[in-house]
Amino acid sequence: MDAIVLTAICPHTLAVRPLVLPSAVTVSIEPIPPWTEEVLLSFDGQVGTTIQPGERLLVRRAERPVLLIRLGSEGFFARMRKKLQWGDLSDRERK
Repeated sequence: MDAIVLTAICPHTLAVRPLVLPSAVTVSIEPIPPWTEEVLLSFDGQVGTTIQPGERLLVRRAERPVLLIRLGSEGFFARMRKKLQWGDLSDRERK
């Protein structure tokens, strides 16, 4: 899948979901006036950086693709679904 995924870190509500966008989109992140303080940004668990009011960060597709791990015949996401029981309703159906 050719896409950009933006995910909030530690959202305070379950309504905040990852945002999946087409790879051709450029996302602009900037403090909205009248915000007057610096904003801390963190990417992929790396050390954070700040932007000041009036500055903006552009997020766009990288020139090279990300290569994901292939675990035998089972793909990465299939294994994650199995281990984390994503979409498994068996426990909820028993209650």
